Amino acid sequence: MVIASIVGAIVAAGAAILIGLAFTGASGPMATIVGWSSVILFPLAFVVIHWATIGRRRWTSIELVVWAGRVSAARYLAVTGIRDPADGERAAAWMAGHPPIAGEDPETTYWRAYVLLLTGDEAAAGVELARLPVDGNWARERAELAAQIDLAEGRPTDIAPLQAAVEAMPPSEARAVAAVELGALKSQVAWTCGEDDVAAVLAALPDVDGRARRTLLRRYWLPLAATTLAVWAAIWLLLSRFG
Repeated sequence: MVIASIVGAIVAAGAAILIGLAFTGASGPMATIVGWSSVILFPLAFVVIHWATIGRRRWTSIELVVWAGRVSAARYLAVTGIRDPADGERAAAWMAGHPPIAGEDPETTYWRAYVLLLTGDEAAAGVELARLPVDGNWARERAELAAQIDLAEGRPTDIAPLQAAVEAMPPSEARAVAAVELGALKSQVAWTCGEDDVAAVLAALPDVDGRARRTLLRRYWLPLAATTLAVWAAIWLLLSRFG
């Protein structure tokens, strides 16, 4: 974003000056177009450069992770009533109201372990992990939590059990989400080893099968473009008044 802001400002300012010089003395609709070019050029340049500096391949991987994250967040909300998984205060309140009990719903146990991992208590998360059922229904969750705990503690991360659990799932949205989360874990391992950290996430594309399409467009690009245009227009108008 910093690169896009700096380069976008340079490109937009230069283009606006050239347009102004080329159409000096213009009147009517052309004068309006020239005037608005000063407002529109920066947001356009910012968005294009922001896209270009990251690249289509990485943006596609980001879209998959955002989509899978939203699905998992909805599952987390259904159990805890918390919309923002990063809300530590509400998570602590939920934990206080839901201490471990014998025979509880494994879904509650799973998200308690997740919250503990999120707050940096890997040892307690491991205790909760051990309480999850050791059957096929929870094989993927157990393997994923175990890998995440290993990664958080800086230990060698065994991806193989999670890979096997995901491959054993039938084609479904749940498998697609699991495939993306598997890819994200592989990506973290690859990044720490200086390897390609995007390919592992993109490997989930066949499982996702288009479900993530337009997630970034709706949740990121349109809001970003609208916000950038509104802020730049406000700055431009403010500068014009004092100019």
